[in-house]
Amino acid sequence: MTITPDTTTECSPPGPTGQMEIVLAEGDRILVWSDVETAALSRVVKALRR
Repeated sequence: MTITPDTTTECSPPGPTGQMEIVLAEGDRILVWSDVETAALSRVVKALRR
């Protein structure tokens, strides 16, 4: 996993704008924003483990 700083611009809406990028071994990427529901993200990660 690589953590990079959020690059916000003046046009960004106020509030949390954090984003996480998950890069899988095959090179596929999943972008997750700060407002993602924990349960939904957990289901996606569990499904990817299969």
